Amino acid sequence: MRFHIVTDSSVQFAHPQLAAQYPLTIVPNTTVVGGKRYRNGVDVTPEKLLDAINTHPTPPQTIAPSVDEFVAAYTKLAHHTDVILSLHPSRSLSDSYAHAQAAAQQLDGHADVHVIDSRTTDVALGMVIRATVRAIESYNDPETIVSRVRGSVDHIYAAFYTESTQFLVANKLLAPSHAVLGAMTGTMPILSVEDGEVAIIEKVRNRTQAVDRLVEFAIEFDDIEDALIVQSGTFMSEQSRALQDRLSVEFPQLHFPHAPYGTALAAIIGPNATGIALMERDLNADDEDDA
Repeated sequence: MRFHIVTDSSVQFAHPQLAAQYPLTIVPNTTVVGGKRYRNGVDVTPEKLLDAINTHPTPPQTIAPSVDEFVAAYTKLAHHTDVILSLHPSRSLSDSYAHAQAAAQQLDGHADVHVIDSRTTDVALGMVIRATVRAIESYNDPETIVSRVRGSVDHIYAAFYTESTQFLVANKLLAPSHAVLGAMTGTMPILSVEDGEVAIIEKVRNRTQAVDRLVEFAIEFDDIEDALIVQSGTFMSEQSRALQDRLSVEFPQLHFPHAPYGTALAAIIGPNATGIALMERDLNADDEDDA
C-alpha cells in the first residue's frame, strides 16, 4: 500500500534535506509582511522572509493554504497514492486543518485522506511527521498508522522564552500592561505549546534563569524519544549552546541538535526566542508491539 504525507509550510525540520527523502508534499502558506504577500518557499526563501519579519515593526500575518490548494494537492496525489496522511499545525494556531478537512470532504470517495491535527507547529510538527514516516515503515494498515500518529501527537511538548513581547501583545497572548511591566522589571516570558495552545506559564529575569527553566521543563519527562533546541537563527546562538550543554549533562544518552524556527511560529512568539521541543516515548504503543 502506498502512503503519502501532506502538510503546510509551517513545518520545520532539524535537517531540511530530510524532507526530500520523505513521501511528503508541503503546500505553501502565504505570509504577509508590511502589506506584501509571500508564498513561503516559492516567492522567497525562509531566510529572507525571516529577515523581513525581523526588520518590520509589526507582526506578520500567516495565511494557511486554501481549500482549493489542498484539493489540488490531494487530487494530484490520488493518481499514484493509496492513502494520504494530511498533518497540520494546531487548529488553534492556523486554518490549515479546517481547510484540509473541507478539501478531504470534497474528495470523499475519490481519495482516501486522513486529516490530523498535530496540536502543535513548526519543529514539533516536523517531529510528528518523522514519527509518521516511522509508522509507515513499520506498518501497512492505515488504521494502525493513524492510531500511531495520533499517539505521537499526545506526547509532543515545547517551551520557549522570548526576549521581545511585541508579537505576544499583538497576538493577545500578553496584555499590554504586562508587557510594560515586564520591560520595567526586565522579565522575559516562558511560553509552552501544549494541547494546541500557546500560553505564558511563567516569567524569568534573565537568560540564565530562562535556560534553567527550560532544562527543568525537559527533566519533567521520563523517556524522551526525540528532542530539538529551537532558536531564531541558523548558527547556534550563545543561549542555545548554554541550553545544549546543560541538557547534555542531564541526558547524556541523548543528542540535542538545534534548528531555526520558521515564519509561522515567528509570527506568534516573535523573532527573538529560544526553546526546546520534545517527543516523549509512547510506552502504550511499545506495550502493544510486545503483546
